[in-house]
This record gives sequence, structure tokens and C-alpha cells, in this order.
Amino acid sequence: MTAFVVTPSLPVVRTDNITWTIRQQKDPGVFEKLGRWYPLGRVAEPMDIAKAVSFLGSNDAAYISGVVLPVDGGMLAGMNVMIDEFILEA
Repeated sequence: MTAFVVTPSLPVVRTDNITWTIRQQKDPGVFEKLGRWYPLGRVAEPMDIAKAVSFLGSNDAAYISGVVLPVDGGMLAGMNVMIDEFILEA
């Protein structure tokens, strides 16, 4: 039996939900601005998370168990950019 946990980045996953549609209408560059917070330079797409889950559920990951896999574009490693922006806004 294998067990794993996938931890996506903040709930800033690009979707077609109304909240992000309105936010993007108000600020067309919102995703590019948020992308600065991530060392990989962009917010997650749903497929980014799905591919990680698919891999962990595949035979290629048969010997992986008991892991917590951050799928966050490096955000945890690069939070200094986000923190700097919040401090500058305060």
C-alpha cells in the first residue's frame, strides 16, 4: 500500500471560476504579477497538479510512499518576493 499527499500552492490555481474572471477583468496582468512570487515565474495551472498526482499514482512511482510532495512552483523556497511585496504595501 502506498500513501502520499500532494500540497498545491496557495489557492491561486488558474481556473475559469468567476472570482478570477472578475479579478482579471479589473487587472489583466494579475497572473503575471502573482507569477513573480514563484521561482518558476508563473502560477499553477490545474494540469500541473494533475500531472504530479498522476505520476505518484503510476507504476513509475511504485516505490514511493509516505511522502508529502509540494507542487508549488518553488513558492515555499521563494517566499521572500511575496513577503517583500507585502511589507512594501504595509
